[in-house]
Amino acid sequence: MKVAIYISNHGYGHATRMAALAQTLNEAGIVCWLCTDRPAFLFAGLDPQLTLQRRVSLDFGLVQHGWRTADATATLAGLNELWSRREDLLATEAAFLRRERIDLVVGDIPPLAFEAAARAGVPSVAMSNFDWPFIYRNVLGGVKAEQALARVERACAHAGLALRLPFSSRRSMASFPRIESFGLLTRKANTRRASVRRQLGVSDDTLLVLALFGGMGGSTVDFAALCAQPNVQVLAVEAGPPADNYRVLPRSADLPSLLPAVDLVLTKLGYSTLAECVVAGAPLLCTHRDSQPEDVLLSDGLREMNHPHQLVSPSELAGLDWPQALDWVRRTKRSRGRATANREVARRCVRHAFENRPPIQAVLDVGSNNILLLWGRREGERIVADHRASAVSALGRGMRGDRLTTAGLRRTRRILDRYIAMSRAVTDDIHVYATSAAREAANIGELADWLRRRHGVALRILSEEEEARCGGLAAASAFAGRLFTFDIGGGSTECTLVEDGEVVRWASLPVGLRRLESMFGADGQARRDYMRLHLEALVDWNLDNARPVGLGGTVCNLAAVKLGQVRYAADAVHGSQLSAADLTRYSRELCAMRDADIARLMPFEPSRARLVRVGVEWMAMLLMRATGEGRGAIAVCDRGMPFGYLMLLGREATTL
Repeated sequence: MKVAIYISNHGYGHATRMAALAQTLNEAGIVCWLCTDRPAFLFAGLDPQLTLQRRVSLDFGLVQHGWRTADATATLAGLNELWSRREDLLATEAAFLRRERIDLVVGDIPPLAFEAAARAGVPSVAMSNFDWPFIYRNVLGGVKAEQALARVERACAHAGLALRLPFSSRRSMASFPRIESFGLLTRKANTRRASVRRQLGVSDDTLLVLALFGGMGGSTVDFAALCAQPNVQVLAVEAGPPADNYRVLPRSADLPSLLPAVDLVLTKLGYSTLAECVVAGAPLLCTHRDSQPEDVLLSDGLREMNHPHQLVSPSELAGLDWPQALDWVRRTKRSRGRATANREVARRCVRHAFENRPPIQAVLDVGSNNILLLWGRREGERIVADHRASAVSALGRGMRGDRLTTAGLRRTRRILDRYIAMSRAVTDDIHVYATSAAREAANIGELADWLRRRHGVALRILSEEEEARCGGLAAASAFAGRLFTFDIGGGSTECTLVEDGEVVRWASLPVGLRRLESMFGADGQARRDYMRLHLEALVDWNLDNARPVGLGGTVCNLAAVKLGQVRYAADAVHGSQLSAADLTRYSRELCAMRDADIARLMPFEPSRARLVRVGVEWMAMLLMRATGEGRGAIAVCDRGMPFGYLMLLGREATTL
């Protein structure tokens, strides 16, 4: 699934909350295009495989020469100039949305983004605590702006759904015809007070003050007077007095991570900073801007949330009585903070994208190394995929005897939580199955019980035959003719012989990459002997004229490396080939490389790097068995086990 996120090119707040949304979508494997000219450092923490930034400007918000005051004349001129290019902008964006096969447009809140989505036939969602007409009416004023306001309102009306965030009112988003209210969408800290202060070198009895006045800077704070107070350390993103207790942070600093350690945040009113402080529980001393109607919404919201804060005018801030202000800080308790609604917002966006699509099924493959997610539907003998994702759980890592590790189960539950929660947004028809590691684990019941209690979903443990047939059916749905398929997993390798779309022979070999790692470590000779031993199970298979087809993450990742992909492209990988010469070359080259160097080559799940060397070795043996030494090639199948499982479900339903 692909989402295009259009961001108002005004300040940093719109960008930071959309970064929080993108991160949540990324957790479910959803690709996000960030369409904005905001600085790249605002999105630095996002998954580079699932996030792309496209520099485009559909909206500038307000023209300001500082954080306090908007230039009404320049803003109106800018709106008129933007609309003079409207047709060209809409044509360009609609073409982009079609070319990239975007499933959903999310806007915060460039009005033309919603009109471009409508032109391309793509569903769209607006989200904010205000719309631009609400701001423009107060900032621009006068009859001269009415035509510009009407244009902006008409563009906003193209949004299929608007999600109203806190610090808002019904009037502040009145341009959107369909509105639903949600909680806070914002970045959140994953740090603790003690660890942050230790890293900063700040003692616990020192008041830590963080000054944030947006990307424009220019605050009226007398920082010299503040720094003159005892036991105070100031962190800021703008230059200040040459004091030992005034530290300038880089613009790219991870500010939310500091908030658990901060005793006071000095800032102007603005949604993103306030939301991050509310979530972290950090007290606020803030000032308002001139003629900004949003500031009334923000100050009202802080009072309604009962968040510790003081609101002063810019002139009062300039001459603040710091001993009195800091005494208030010392007497004020941090709030307990609030939960974000990031996942709820993301799920609502995804549900909107699927509202007018045919019903789908969600399939989750719990393998020994990876969890695969597929949202798809059957169309005869063909599977149509609406969304796919993969995450490394390493469920079988460190498995000794018949016991899965506590860490492996924890990682698996965490990924299943994310995938199932997002799947619920689009379907209640959810299937979870497990394979090799689950078959052997005496304690797999812990995962099955948790899955049933928490999500109301049963865990199906596939037999060796069912697992093999799923791989064969997946390959048969993508390739015609006589096939010899092998699906290399973490715990086992499933092989099938397929004729006329049917699996006529199967074998499950206890040769999986996680298993080999656990059994042999760096003992290459013992590992190779073990692989050759189990390859004997295929000795009586007649593979004449059978096309070798490889499935699984290792095969696909190696194909992506061969293609020189920086970002994994499934359509290019699927149907490509890995020749015997390719395998010989990669086996030699990868053995001479460190894990970190291999990971840099891999566009898909670089955490597999340590397993790829062994995977190449095993692929070469399988290809040799199929075609003879030094010749032939593997056809790469990117349509994995979940595709075959959907086929299997269809056949089981027909049988019943």
